[in-house]
Amino acid sequence: MTGYSTVQGILEWSGAFHQRLAEIYRGLALGHEQERIGMLLVYLAEHEEAFRRALKDYEGDASLGLVATWHSRVPWPSVPPESVAQLRELLQVQDTADVVQLAIEFHDALILFYSSLRDQSGNDSTHTLFAALADMEIHEKLRMVRDAQRLEDY
Repeated sequence: MTGYSTVQGILEWSGAFHQRLAEIYRGLALGHEQERIGMLLVYLAEHEEAFRRALKDYEGDASLGLVATWHSRVPWPSVPPESVAQLRELLQVQDTADVVQLAIEFHDALILFYSSLRDQSGNDSTHTLFAALADMEIHEKLRMVRDAQRLEDY
């Protein structure tokens, strides 16, 4: 689904996306029968909350002209699943690797989202912003995988 939005709207949507994932992960972590999966879900919730705060800071530091820029053909991703039940169904897993794979899919969707916005940017400022957000998602995905592996090693 595509649509129109300001850069500020895109940043707000992205922050809400990370906040929603954090809430879902935290809710699923409560009382999870497998302790390692529960610990990983708590870590992922904290990871998403930190990313949401970073986006908020990014939005606050951006110029008014940049955040007011309109973007056409915004390729809104269709993730995360719209309900906790859908995610709970996806998380009927046997080990933490499955949880990490699902988290990677969410990051990859955002990387594709920001990369698409970067590629269709009409000016240097928005191109730079969306390139930086795509890079930030890539680095966060790699950090998340590394940290999840450390959890698995304990």
